[in-house]
Amino acid sequence: MVTPSMEPSEILVQLIEPAVKGTLNVLKACSEANVKRVVVVSSGAAVSLNPEWPKGQVKDETCWSDTEYCRRTNNWYCLSKTKAESEAFEYAKRSGLDVVRVCPTHVLGPMLQSTANASSLVLIKLSKEGYDEFENNLRMIVDVRDVAEALLLAYEKPEAEGRYICIAYMIKSQDLVEILRKNYPNYNYPKKFTEGKEEEKLSSEKLQKLGCSYRPIEETLVDSIESCRQAGLLYYMYVGTVGGGTQLASQSACLNLLGVKGASKESPGSNSRLLATIVAGSVLAGELSLMSAIAVG
Repeated sequence: MVTPSMEPSEILVQLIEPAVKGTLNVLKACSEANVKRVVVVSSGAAVSLNPEWPKGQVKDETCWSDTEYCRRTNNWYCLSKTKAESEAFEYAKRSGLDVVRVCPTHVLGPMLQSTANASSLVLIKLSKEGYDEFENNLRMIVDVRDVAEALLLAYEKPEAEGRYICIAYMIKSQDLVEILRKNYPNYNYPKKFTEGKEEEKLSSEKLQKLGCSYRPIEETLVDSIESCRQAGLLYYMYVGTVGGGTQLASQSACLNLLGVKGASKESPGSNSRLLATIVAGSVLAGELSLMSAIAVG
């Protein structure tokens, strides 16, 4: 993991070199095994960071992030992705290996892992931190399931070639939050949005011509939140009436209030199921008037 205190030489060893060498090792192994086509998953980060690109012009597959600009601005992730894809491109030219590159932007949707990554963390923080102010920047989102479909198209379609930007939606943070608010009205969203700098846009036209289509963004956002809840990354909180007043409490506080023993810190999902059962029983017994249940973390 890259930290602000790391020296450029450390970043080179821990982030840049593994990205480049790892990509080349796989491509060389594919050549030796006589693989016909390789699909490399690059990133929109290898496309978007180019200050020399004409202002106002939508960025397409011909745009590359400027490596020197990445270094000057300490955008090490962008640098690693750009260098790795560039090496894949050059290797394909030298070796004749058919290499197709797909560049997804901000990937959301259901997670396979139980820990937050950089992409899901953005959504988690928007949902629970309650920022006083938040910059209303442009989010370039694609669903992980649509990325998987794009990779299949790039692999299976004979006409697939070169590079493909994979982006489904460009949406402002405030508009994204409004979609979340409609589905989860009690989350702790930013209180105010401030306008930032004007941001340039990317085009996925080439990939769509290949046959790729995208699911609705609301489906992506809702499935992302539900996935985070199931993984325990967004914990449950409950709104109820206790003593004549509305109360908001975390699931652990509710379990303590109800005198429940044996709650699991390691498995918040099991706590949620346990609490849901207890609360349902309490409502039937007239012990608690439950208004609504929410997951905010």
